[in-house]
Amino acid sequence: VVVGLIDVPKLSRTYFAVKGKGAFVRERSLGQDRKIHVSGKADLKQALLSTGFSSYDEPALEKQLQIFSQLLRETRGIRRAGSAAYDLCMVAEGVFDAYWEKNLSSWDTAAGSLLVREAGGKVTNYCGDDFSVDMNSILASNGSLHAQLTSVLSSAN
Repeated sequence: VVVGLIDVPKLSRTYFAVKGKGAFVRERSLGQDRKIHVSGKADLKQALLSTGFSSYDEPALEKQLQIFSQLLRETRGIRRAGSAAYDLCMVAEGVFDAYWEKNLSSWDTAAGSLLVREAGGKVTNYCGDDFSVDMNSILASNGSLHAQLTSVLSSAN
């Protein structure tokens, strides 16, 4: 992925990234672009995470709920925005410190994975392998929390 764009009409925002050039948000009400960066949090207890749930695969849902339960106790909190693309924007902008989910499609993750990387974050699958859009799982983080989260996610994989 060399270019990614995610439009959020309700918020009048467009997130975009070009490989090697950084990640940005255009706030239409302000008429300007702003460079975005992932958060700097390194303490999992202070981290705000985001995830989603697949309703199509019962065994995967059970595993996701186990992970959710564990991370809920180990973090500041977990949110569910309902859109993988938007969740990835929030990681890139530093609002969420990490996002994880399984069973997504390439259109859910392609642009957002580039945004997170260009904003200084890290994107892998649950096992820590460099992410590509044909993978079954995604973990996007600020980078500082990645090893801790990979440990939790890979053990439940």
